[in-house]
Amino acid sequence: MIFKLMTFAHDNNGMWPNAYLAEKIATLNYLKNGFTKDEIINFRKNDIIELINNYPEHFEKDAWMYGYFAWKPYLVMKILKNLDYGDIIIHSDIGTLVVGDIKGFLAKFFETEDMFFFNEDIPMYRDCKKDLFYQLSVDYDKYKNYPLFRGCFWAIKKTKKTYSYLEKITENMLKIENVDQEVRIEDNPSDFVINHPGQSVPTLTLINLGFDFISYNIRKNKFMEENKDIELLIHVCRVPKKENIPLIAEKLNFNKFEIEELYNV
Repeated sequence: MIFKLMTFAHDNNGMWPNAYLAEKIATLNYLKNGFTKDEIINFRKNDIIELINNYPEHFEKDAWMYGYFAWKPYLVMKILKNLDYGDIIIHSDIGTLVVGDIKGFLAKFFETEDMFFFNEDIPMYRDCKKDLFYQLSVDYDKYKNYPLFRGCFWAIKKTKKTYSYLEKITENMLKIENVDQEVRIEDNPSDFVINHPGQSVPTLTLINLGFDFISYNIRKNKFMEENKDIELLIHVCRVPKKENIPLIAEKLNFNKFEIEELYNV
């Protein structure tokens, strides 16, 4: 079983400053939590030039949601294609990190499962535009009060089924009507927040493909209650600054040598 962990950093018109410092923090964090240098892949904008050129509207409509996060499944697929069945690909955001015995936790979880996601804290109808339920043929009333899968940390064991899942997620995220904020079919409820395509499209795509979302979450939540080996640190270094390095380093338990590396970014 091979592990590969990928991150992505880009200079996005100042919307998310200091991305390369966050990338360095994320890399040091995962080196500290059981990964080796050859297991970590740091992608940059140059790695998605073809995606940008082929889908310019994704990268022009919304500066905050860079590319509407279509680069996530695109880059995951780049790695997945070259892995053997049974190997594991992990995507981690650079602003939200996971600490603990990640490999041990996933190896045990993947004895019976093929994918691992954390869940959002709000019902999906607030984080997923209503149109998407129609466009991906998902029962709105059945699923609207469940939380979406978070987009910040995906772990996927390569199987024929998960490979086909990722192909379809990529395809659906490249359709602008799935990822943007425009209403084309039916208005969203009054307490709707935003369509977060990096979470809404993968979640509804999996449901559409027959993935047993409800049973999976019951099993996963039970497993996490019994195996408290990892912790999700949300936005621990979302917009890092040099003056915040000591605070971030304390949260991630960095030593003085690791802290010195950060000041050199």
